[in-house]
Amino acid sequence: MLFWGILFVVIGHCYQSQWFFFSAYAFHMPFFFFISGYLFKISEKAGGKASLIVKKIRKQLIPFLLINLSFGIITVIIGLFGIKLGGGLNFTNLFIEPFISNHQYTLNIASWFLVSLFLVNIIAQLINLKSSRKSKIIVFVILIPIALFLIQKGLNNYHDYRLTIVRTGFALLFFQVGVLFKEFKDTVTGFLKQPLTIALLWGAVIFLNNAFGNIQYAIVWGNIGNNIIIVPLITTFLIICISFAICYHISNIVKDNSFIIKIGQRSFFIMVLHLSAFFLVNVVFYWLGKVTIADLSTPYFAYKVNIYFPIYESLGILLPMLFAVVFLRVKEKLPIVRSLR
Repeated sequence: MLFWGILFVVIGHCYQSQWFFFSAYAFHMPFFFFISGYLFKISEKAGGKASLIVKKIRKQLIPFLLINLSFGIITVIIGLFGIKLGGGLNFTNLFIEPFISNHQYTLNIASWFLVSLFLVNIIAQLINLKSSRKSKIIVFVILIPIALFLIQKGLNNYHDYRLTIVRTGFALLFFQVGVLFKEFKDTVTGFLKQPLTIALLWGAVIFLNNAFGNIQYAIVWGNIGNNIIIVPLITTFLIICISFAICYHISNIVKDNSFIIKIGQRSFFIMVLHLSAFFLVNVVFYWLGKVTIADLSTPYFAYKVNIYFPIYESLGILLPMLFAVVFLRVKEKLPIVRSLR
């Protein structure tokens, strides 16, 4: 599932052929929150919850702040060459803006997901008081109207702290869907793996898209592309179900040491670094005289993307994986990394 999700994150930020599955912006980020909920562990004791929250601070929040600092330094350095991809190194960009829009450094935009994931994990641990099936269902039922209210507010295109609230409501909804999926795993898997089920779900998405219009959105801005917000939410749920079924069948084919599994295992690095990989491809095109410095300062710029997208997308996965290999090999020699384990 992590492989499938990160594949569409990279594709969504670059180029996607119309024939290749549903649009990345119809499901890819909700799918990651779904996966996180699927893997979520509930502690019923206050001490256990406190311990897990501290663990999330250590393993999610602090690494994010270090990553943000790193991109801040990189942004300042490349700015010396006339490439403008974000603001400077100041308290707001390092500690405030990440919890508002997380657009302080362009190469680090995709890491907004890490902030939302951290917040959702904390909230989910606090609201899931019991690990019983009944309790999980009750939490989900209570959460639905709250999430819908916040997502409806997202139509206002907030650019302040309310954006984080909208994102969190959206993320928490699909996170809790993942929690329930895991609870009913055997029943759900048995139903979804059937070819007829996949075909019916696929047809339902196509019908809703044709009947009600846009099912895409950019939740990074809390933006739902359809004023009837329930339509993209339903289609996202259906596409997640289809994706779950596809991943189930893939998992029965690939081996544990396959390249697909390795991509999934390095999805964190790919999420954080794929835009940097795109930027490096653009730098090569600059050296070849194909683009200008101004082009390098344009967010999401890609040179003749309809032609060269295989280069961007393959290196968007391979370069972060290469970085991950190097980083993981030397991490034991880095005291600051060992302290975050």
